[in-house]
Amino acid sequence: MDEDPMTNHKIKAKGPAIGDKQDFILIFDKATGNARVQYLMVNPETKSSVFPKKNVVTFSKIQKLVEYRATVMDNELYIVGGKDWESGQYSSSVLKYNPDSNTWSTLQRMKTARCRFSIDVINSHLYVTGGETVKNKVTSSAECYDPTLDEWKEFKSLPRPRMDHASCTVNKKLYVSGGRSSRSHQCSDVFW
Repeated sequence: MDEDPMTNHKIKAKGPAIGDKQDFILIFDKATGNARVQYLMVNPETKSSVFPKKNVVTFSKIQKLVEYRATVMDNELYIVGGKDWESGQYSSSVLKYNPDSNTWSTLQRMKTARCRFSIDVINSHLYVTGGETVKNKVTSSAECYDPTLDEWKEFKSLPRPRMDHASCTVNKKLYVSGGRSSRSHQCSDVFW
């Protein structure tokens, strides 16, 4: 039996002996504005999940935050942007969680507060594209985070405003597809 560092609950996990390191994927479900974040822990080495049911952990750092984006870079979890569930205020915050030390760090804020954007990693840099900003405006702006300088820089904007879109990286290139150009428009089939 291991102990979950977030909840201090004993957990039973299949896999290597205790003390061996093993990679896991945490799938977050943060659709409601409460402090309890649902997650499903999946072992990418096996076909079955490590935990057959959802478990709950409280991350007080993201309490009341919704529509943020989470990504992993260099074995650390980044929670970026989002929106306050109660006030509706857009966030430009950037938090980093180190699972080895069980610590959070507050990093330099994005230049534009946003939610409903996409985030990707290329060459140990974070790339944020589009999203919804103040007054429900959909933006085409894009930013890049350099962790060595703890600094955000704007880079070439998307061809048109986009939110709720998908993105990914292949061979150090960023691909953006779908999404909506405004809150009232239908989903798009664009691919950039």
